[in-house]
Amino acid sequence: IVQSVATNVAYDRFVRELLTATGDTYVNPAANYYRAAGDTLSVTESTSQLFMGVRIACAKCHNHPFERWTQDNYYGIAAVFHGVQRREEKTSRAKKGDGSFTIAMTKNVDMQQPRTGKTMKPWLPLTGEAVIGKDQDPRVVFADWLTGPDNPFFARVAVNRLWAHLMGQGIVEPVDDFRASNPPANAPLLDALADDFVKHGYDRKHILRMILNSRTYQRGTESNEFNRSDDRHFSRARVRLLSAEQLLDAVARVTGVPDRFPGMPAGTMATQLPVPLPLEFLMTFGQPSRETPRQCERIAEPSLAQALQMLNGASVM
Repeated sequence: IVQSVATNVAYDRFVRELLTATGDTYVNPAANYYRAAGDTLSVTESTSQLFMGVRIACAKCHNHPFERWTQDNYYGIAAVFHGVQRREEKTSRAKKGDGSFTIAMTKNVDMQQPRTGKTMKPWLPLTGEAVIGKDQDPRVVFADWLTGPDNPFFARVAVNRLWAHLMGQGIVEPVDDFRASNPPANAPLLDALADDFVKHGYDRKHILRMILNSRTYQRGTESNEFNRSDDRHFSRARVRLLSAEQLLDAVARVTGVPDRFPGMPAGTMATQLPVPLPLEFLMTFGQPSRETPRQCERIAEPSLAQALQMLNGASVM
């Protein structure tokens, strides 16, 4: 991920590498996507939420009561990933709990709809059943559909996440909840950003540059009589807390005392940690355990425990 961001790998290529990954997770890091999402249903829900902005988990047990998604839709998407096999390699690392996995794709694995018993074919949202060649990986067909320039989900979800990261709030909020009953605050803006993203080859740095150079991003936090109550249309900058990692790095910078993290080289900052660490300061200020793809896993509300950490917590004292 670090290398892909540093070299500005096109976002469609990045996602394609994740979804179609195979092999040893130590040799092909992208294959860890299927290690993190450890079964068919987990990867179905994660993929839908991360790259389509669709919280489809509700349709696992029944047709979604308020949205278009049905139980057949859920298991049709699941059929795309049902052939993924995860085999843990028995190495010396495995004894420490960090052994590698081999990700492979098995053919002719039927995905059954649990309520009807029907065998589901791989299904593409708003398109229908996917046409899969005899020797073709259904994940490749799905990735082709997902990252295609006409896909109504992919580019809009991606630019909305970038916007939310910079602005503190998405044009669609929550950022992973695109549905008819949760419309964008500014639909023309979202569509224009998505179109520009596709036009420039899914270049994330280009979109970031566009947003950062905008008058909207450069607005101050002071309100006036016209926008005092606005918390949705970006007429002023939002005041927000630093993340747990940013705050710990700031404390280290101000005090001149760098933090030492277990198993990490000297000089590593909290914002550079590859995985969450069970440190009281970070957990108190909302560092997520990263067990789900949901944006809301990170807590951003202030609390009394945070005040106590800043007054006499071990990281500060």
